[in-house]
Amino acid sequence: MNVLCLKMSNGDELIGRVVDPTGYTFSHVMQVFVQQGQDGRMGMGMMPYMHTISGDTVTIDPVHIVARGNVEAEIEKNYLQRTSGIALS
Repeated sequence: MNVLCLKMSNGDELIGRVVDPTGYTFSHVMQVFVQQGQDGRMGMGMMPYMHTISGDTVTIDPVHIVARGNVEAEIEKNYLQRTSGIALS
C-alpha cells in the first residue's frame, strides 16, 4: 500500500493511499492541520479532506499539486489507524 503526502497550490497538505498514480486517484484522503493545544504546544491532526463525497476515492488535478513525497513512518501509521480502524503496533 503506497501512502503519499501532497502539498497543494493553496497550501493544503493531504495524505492519501494511491489508487492510480497515473490518474492521480487516491483513497481515504485526509487533510493535515497544525493546531495549538491547551498546554500551548503545537500538534498535528488529520481530518477527511472532502466530507460529502460518495465513496472513498478522489481524483486530484495534478496542476494543483506543488510537491509530493513519502510520509514519515509514524505519521503513516497514525493515518492507517485512522482510516482503517485497526490499531497498529
